[in-house]
Amino acid sequence: MRFVLGGLLALASGIAAAEDAGHALYQRGEGATAVLAGGAARMPARAFPCANCHGADTLGGREGGVVVPPVGWSRLSAPTPRRPAYDGPALARALAEGVDPAGRPLGAAMPRFEVAPDALAALAPALAAIEAEQQAGIHGAELVLRPPSDAAARAGFEAALARLNDEGGAHGRLLRTARPDEAAALDLSDLSALADALAAAEARALLSAAAEDGLTALAVAGPPPDRGLQAQAAAAGVALGPSSAAVLVLGALSDDRAAALEATAIYARRDALSPALIAAAARPGLHLILTDPFPEAAAWARMTGQGRSAALGHAAARMAHEAAVRAGRRCSVARLAAALAEVTGRDVAIRRQKAPGVASFPQEEPAGP
Repeated sequence: MRFVLGGLLALASGIAAAEDAGHALYQRGEGATAVLAGGAARMPARAFPCANCHGADTLGGREGGVVVPPVGWSRLSAPTPRRPAYDGPALARALAEGVDPAGRPLGAAMPRFEVAPDALAALAPALAAIEAEQQAGIHGAELVLRPPSDAAARAGFEAALARLNDEGGAHGRLLRTARPDEAAALDLSDLSALADALAAAEARALLSAAAEDGLTALAVAGPPPDRGLQAQAAAAGVALGPSSAAVLVLGALSDDRAAALEATAIYARRDALSPALIAAAARPGLHLILTDPFPEAAAWARMTGQGRSAALGHAAARMAHEAAVRAGRRCSVARLAAALAEVTGRDVAIRRQKAPGVASFPQEEPAGP
């Protein structure tokens, strides 16, 4: 799911470019030994890397019911009412002895570490670099997003952002598009993988709907099912084959192929609708079951006369907003990407309707993602 993981992949490439002993220590525990049970046990710190508890983004969280504090260098190097600011020697003491700059004990769950000098010297700069990478495009009052490169998709994207910002944005932040030279928290410039993810989610929804309707087999109109679709069908308990009273349509069909369909039910992605398929589905007694993968975006597109690309851009903005809400006020690039993965393609709606009233996207764009 390239779209969903785009933010994480960008993060990974940034870290790889800046990889040093500090990053290796924080992310993977390299260059250190963990000292456990008051010195009774010692093992490579690869089993206890800092990122496992404090997060790859340094923001902390909860681990086994224990609150784990953030460790970005801007936080550690700032004094608090409970302790002075961390510096290099204080950080070394925290790792070796488990105390903060005021001499207060740190959490008992945190191991003590013996750290190689080069890794220790590089740790504070690494914490600062990771924090900066993870906060790219995330500001106090704004969340910056890289918009779709396609003009129609961008128009839909910006229309949705305007509406979402009128409704208050996400956790007090407004969502806006990035300038060409500006860092963005999420890169949505290429929506092809989003289209792929939504298509897969629509296929799952149609197969589940067929299973709920008591069907055990579906004919596939179009190319033979690939392994991914076969696996989805097996998970739903539906066999895919060349013939059945019910037909699965996941892509555009030629007019002749659509007219030749013989079925009592057609389970179709809305993108697959064409005048010929609608006409075929209008036969008496035939049921048409359609996906509605992003109903609000689709409704906006139909109301404004826009096509599939604009609707996809509109949907991408709404998903990015939901991801920002899920990630919370204290978010990061990694948390936004993970939240976006959760919301992409989930809960695809199913519409059961008779064909003459079917609404599809305007036909100025070819069907399909």
